[in-house]
Amino acid sequence: MINIIAIDLDGSLLDDNKNLPGDFWEVAEQVFKTGTHMIIASGRPSII
Repeated sequence: MINIIAIDLDGSLLDDNKNLPGDFWEVAEQVFKTGTHMIIASGRPSII
């Protein structure tokens, strides 16, 4: 059973204009209903 899905933002989840796919929240809801957690990640360093 899959419990966690990690998704990279830039180049994977977001398009060139930094937009989510149109069906992202629909798919995310289906994932959440299975009890799976979703982690949104980025390899970019944060600026503090």
